[in-house]
Amino acid sequence: MEFLILLVIFKKDKIINKKMSQKVLELSRGGYNTQWHVRNNYWNIKQFIEEADVNNIMGVINNIQESMPTLKPKSNVLIDKQSDIPRPKLKEFINDNGLNKVTTLSKADIIIVRRDSIKELLKNELKTCYFVPNNEVKKVNVSVADGDYEVILDNEGIEANSRANDAEYHRVKILCSEKVGWALDGYRNKKIDESINFIMSLIGVKATIVYDDCLMSTLNKDGLDIDDEIYDTLKSMLLSRENDTFNLGIEMLSNINLDNNLFKISLLMNEAYNKGRFSSMSQYTNKNFRALLSYLDAHKIRWNQQWEIYGMSMWVKFKNTEHQDSIKKYIISNINDRFNKYNKDEVDQIIDIVFK
Repeated sequence: MEFLILLVIFKKDKIINKKMSQKVLELSRGGYNTQWHVRNNYWNIKQFIEEADVNNIMGVINNIQESMPTLKPKSNVLIDKQSDIPRPKLKEFINDNGLNKVTTLSKADIIIVRRDSIKELLKNELKTCYFVPNNEVKKVNVSVADGDYEVILDNEGIEANSRANDAEYHRVKILCSEKVGWALDGYRNKKIDESINFIMSLIGVKATIVYDDCLMSTLNKDGLDIDDEIYDTLKSMLLSRENDTFNLGIEMLSNINLDNNLFKISLLMNEAYNKGRFSSMSQYTNKNFRALLSYLDAHKIRWNQQWEIYGMSMWVKFKNTEHQDSIKKYIISNINDRFNKYNKDEVDQIIDIVFK
């Protein structure tokens, strides 16, 4: 859970270490006797990143490319180790194109980052946090877990509504120093933590940075195209009650040419979802499949939704393509199926409301 990022700045032969994130605990006031207490269990440890560093991180994110550049032979490629890109495919791609895989940022020409981790970072908003002086932390007689922690006031939480007349709370708040930044939620898994750690380390890096799902489409460029026979085969496999058959279908689908077959892939995924085959996504650990999910998500295909949301996401994506008529028929067919569940009077009432 814990991560500390050190920025190393070289200036006139001096090295300055700057700690980017501060581990923070929340000081709360509440309970039967409105006593102070620190939320210092494992899940409540947060990381605070100041606004200037947030802006640097956003600079990195804003420069991430949405398509793979042309790679010159002997280019050095570095990939976020938490990315779902299948390593055998990556190794084959690197060998076939005369590239080098590196693990050092300073040597990298192109860096592949995990899109899901970027999305996790972008959930955060800048806000003001109130840092409590150490002497006040001691004065309110609370214990703080061992470690290099700062203490901030709980400015939200269930007690917030009762603070308007809480003189003690405001006495401490007035003494606090204010900092604007991100207070990253401590409740995250190790994979996301390490990937966010990696993204923060990219500040100042000169290499080209690309989302991992862009590489996935490149890795699958030589994959199969889905004709009618392959479509029917994949459909029967994804709807099969035999787990081995279903898992083989997932593996096959993950190796299809993604750019040419996005429409048909999403249809297959949505039908399998609506037939209950993807009831718990956490059980699917196949890296090919996880990379496919990231690819669909990057294209804003809402495959794991009912027809209304899925259909509109498909319409937005494909309305000006050869698939426009197909997705229009899909949406109209589902609307008709919905209306068929009503009797004539109900349908007339709905139509009357719509046209009024």
